[in-house]
Amino acid sequence: MNDWENLQVININKEKGHCSNFPYVDVNSALKGKKSKQLFSLSGKWKFKWVSKPSDTPQHFYQVDYDISSWGEIQVPGTFELQGHGMPYYLAHSYPPSLRKKNAPNIDPEDNPVGSYKRTFELPINWKNQEIFVLFEGVKSAFYLWINGRKVGYSQGSMTPAEFNITRFLEVGTNHISVQVYKWSDGSYLEDQDFWFLGGIFRDVFIYSKPIIF
Repeated sequence: MNDWENLQVININKEKGHCSNFPYVDVNSALKGKKSKQLFSLSGKWKFKWVSKPSDTPQHFYQVDYDISSWGEIQVPGTFELQGHGMPYYLAHSYPPSLRKKNAPNIDPEDNPVGSYKRTFELPINWKNQEIFVLFEGVKSAFYLWINGRKVGYSQGSMTPAEFNITRFLEVGTNHISVQVYKWSDGSYLEDQDFWFLGGIFRDVFIYSKPIIF
């Protein structure tokens, strides 16, 4: 059973929910309201491949040496549809064709757009011996995460953030992050009238560190 159609799976290895906050290196920096040196953004251009159904997704794309030279780019944050990939759907009185009430929680396997994202990043030197997290503030509607070719976890929930501890997956120097986003999931059945169905990483993505607390 696919995770995005399994009512028993909402997340895998995701951090528990908590109030939004980021650490600072010292009290003065926090009081001055300056940008924290313990945080940087992954928003911007990512390499991107869109397909109309899961069976067409690029296999093993998350591997570090996978060739993505032919891929295009997409802006993060942003949705598939508003950047030329697929069509938006406005829910006025009935579900879109890929969601059928009688088939819930299943999704039409021929109509579930998937976006595969890749990019690299460098960790600051002063983050050594700290815990490192990646925070997705909003992804529609389900996604998997890999760091340096290793699977980190899974999350679904269009309007809630997803946070993962990636400390043990990181390497010195350049790191590779890969994300695969599914437009539809069983959670899509919970989204009702007066609603635009869109897909993608539509809010900011951050990497941040904090001291290890024993």
